[in-house]
Amino acid sequence: MSNVTGESVGIDLGTTYSCVGVWQNDRVEIIANDQGNRTTPSYVAFNETERLIGDAAKNQVAMNAFNTVFDAKRLIGRKFTDSAVQSDMKHWPFKVTSGVGGKPTIHVQYRGEEKTFAAEEISSMVLIKMKEIAEAYLGKDVNNAVVTVPAYFNDSQRQATKDAGSIAGLNVLRIINEPTAAAIAYGLDKKGDERNVLIFDLGGGTFDVSLLTIEEGIFEVKATAGDTHLVFFDGNNSSGFFGNSGLVAVTPVSFLTDGRIQDADIIVNSRDHSFAVDGRPGAFDVQSVVTHEIGHFIGLDHSCVGNTTMMPFAFQGEVLQRSLEEDDRIAASVVYPGFGAAGATVAGRVLDDNSNAVRGAHVVAVRQDGRVATSTLSGNNGTFRIDGLDPADVYSIYIEPVDGPVVADNLSTGISGQQVDIEFGTTVYGGFGSPTDIVLSSGVTTDLGDITVRDRAQPQKMNLRGISRNSVERGSSATITLTTDGLRSTDDFSCSSPDVALSAITVSGAFGTVVTMRVSPSASMLPGIYSIRVHRASTGDTAILTGGLEIRDPAPAVESLSSSQVDAAGEALQIFGAEFKDGARVVVHDTPVESVTVLNSGQLNFVTPVLEPGRYDVVVLNPDGQESRLSQALDVVGTAPPPAPTPAPAPAPAAGGGGGGGGGGCSVSPAATTPMDGLGGILPLLLLLMLGLRVRRV
Repeated sequence: MSNVTGESVGIDLGTTYSCVGVWQNDRVEIIANDQGNRTTPSYVAFNETERLIGDAAKNQVAMNAFNTVFDAKRLIGRKFTDSAVQSDMKHWPFKVTSGVGGKPTIHVQYRGEEKTFAAEEISSMVLIKMKEIAEAYLGKDVNNAVVTVPAYFNDSQRQATKDAGSIAGLNVLRIINEPTAAAIAYGLDKKGDERNVLIFDLGGGTFDVSLLTIEEGIFEVKATAGDTHLVFFDGNNSSGFFGNSGLVAVTPVSFLTDGRIQDADIIVNSRDHSFAVDGRPGAFDVQSVVTHEIGHFIGLDHSCVGNTTMMPFAFQGEVLQRSLEEDDRIAASVVYPGFGAAGATVAGRVLDDNSNAVRGAHVVAVRQDGRVATSTLSGNNGTFRIDGLDPADVYSIYIEPVDGPVVADNLSTGISGQQVDIEFGTTVYGGFGSPTDIVLSSGVTTDLGDITVRDRAQPQKMNLRGISRNSVERGSSATITLTTDGLRSTDDFSCSSPDVALSAITVSGAFGTVVTMRVSPSASMLPGIYSIRVHRASTGDTAILTGGLEIRDPAPAVESLSSSQVDAAGEALQIFGAEFKDGARVVVHDTPVESVTVLNSGQLNFVTPVLEPGRYDVVVLNPDGQESRLSQALDVVGTAPPPAPTPAPAPAPAAGGGGGGGGGGCSVSPAATTPMDGLGGILPLLLLLMLGLRVRRV
């Protein structure tokens, strides 16, 4: 190593996050990136104009999932046929195929063209980012690096990691085991006598445990173990949100062999994320998050329909997922059939042009007025079943490829371990002028028989894809942007509801990758989830973005208070404004107000909560999750009254007491201050909300 010139750094090339360090002033300095973080996401994203690496890539993953590559470390040095690769592929939104020599090849759209990359190339881009971070800190070029790998990496994986460094323009001095690096960092090689050391390495997506023997500075790995898929969905149906900044909450659910829920726990990631109850920017809405997780708690799975409460994505500052949509309510009534009317059922089988079963097709039931009701996925044999439909309504059925990441354990129809079928065009069955009516009867299953989907048009594909967050107020208009493939300006765009007008439609980007349009819903239409459709008359092809448009009621408007100043808490005030709905709530400084009375659409009464002197925002939240804020509207002067004394706990039941157990309560100490302050009043409300929605029929 005597010929080494230039600066040298150490790089931890992680599965989820990476970091870079340099030896300075007799210690290792972990270098912060341009965002001020000492760890950088191992993400690389591609779009129409640029390549993004690190935080910038991860921050846009929700809107560009198909072209955002992560977990390249799980592919590096492996064959496509490797069982680990085949298993991991089901969790990724980006496309992976078998390339030259059986190596995994990653496919993305970049600057209007399909590009392919090896895992080494993606890892090299992350290493380039680490190199740039170090150079910005040191103010000079960095040429050399020591790169860490897991102790269980084989020779092929180690060589591939070294190749990634070479592609990045780095002279890789050494590949070192991660537990060895940890032991050196803690000076365990300086402790003298032979010793055995157990190293725990808890990463963002992996958990590695290594047993080392250290003697006279020589490290020997005796054994390795751990869990290489911490954040993937497992056989116990661990589920949660994946937003643009990572895991927000998770609910592991344990089932008995007869299908009953044995245990469930809701875990909210308050360490890495901020939460609020008033829809403030930069914070996740705790009611939306917990409502979603309570859905898992009672046995609901993720929804395939966009904008529903059980859709597996959260967005900061949004409060539109607080109440269950019809898709969610139907799922709850199916899980708990003793509550509410059974409704009607449709069933059938999805086949391709060669009469082969189509697996994992997204089958969506849509009302006559265009509102999305519910959806399911076809199983291994192509069969599907949709329960809980209103027999008084008329439905059409969309059958389309699954749009987005597919997690095998989320598919309750039994296609775990199978690749879903996506090479077919969207098919509409019944309704919309079709001569085939779907006749429904309460408590009866209507068998649609075999439904043949058409081959996808080649080589040009028509797609409306991506997770859309388009929400438009009825009686108004807004311009929305969709991510697409293969569309033309001559294609016919429409909404599933005739009460929504689409205008000013433009198709741009290579291969029709971006569509903008003006959406104008009528003032009289029903709020709900609708779809956007595009039809090409020359080929008969249809593409649909299911649940791509939410039509909502007008948002509330808080205009003034009856008094802007109160001497102490506990005073009755009035809020004046517009569009207040029955069931509206009031939040003052993150504190939900308990006593709220809606007098009419323009006035409600409330009693101020216990607050310290100061100026506070006042927020009104309608039942649909929309809110209006009056900043610094309430000035509390004087001294706040002391909190009410805590009642003495009830005596414990006598030992040996029998009988069935009652429901558990939920309480939060008034003195507890956490990022989720105010949750104590919300969680019981949400439990009641969920239980109530199980019995409601819409």
